[in-house]
Amino acid sequence: MPVSYLNALDEADVIIKVLKEDSHKHAIYVLSDEIKTPNEICDIMNDVMGTDIKPVFVDADHLRDYWPSYFEGGDSFAKAAFVAMRKTYTDWGWSGNANVYHWLLGDQKPRTIRDFVTSEAQSLGIKTTGN
Repeated sequence: MPVSYLNALDEADVIIKVLKEDSHKHAIYVLSDEIKTPNEICDIMNDVMGTDIKPVFVDADHLRDYWPSYFEGGDSFAKAAFVAMRKTYTDWGWSGNANVYHWLLGDQKPRTIRDFVTSEAQSLGIKTTGN
């Protein structure tokens, strides 16, 4: 199912703006931007890095196998919340309207998933295709 993604740097800019400006007092905002499936994210990664990455679905019974440090010895509430959120996103996706997010960013253009993948790859010394 598709999920809405936000760039954490843009999200931080929005949070700072909302905290600094009195006009946002008591406001509640749901932030949403690019809506992509795991396959679409992999397509972007493959295009940027010239790779052949494929998404892997991990069922709830095997999450511990993939993330042992998170699921072993940790907070049981956090684990239950993670599993519940994962089920909701898997069953229904998580999308929304990007208008509020773009309004809060103002003149700042939101960073895209492609921007994020390119930046992260380059910071790790991974050659990018420049597409």
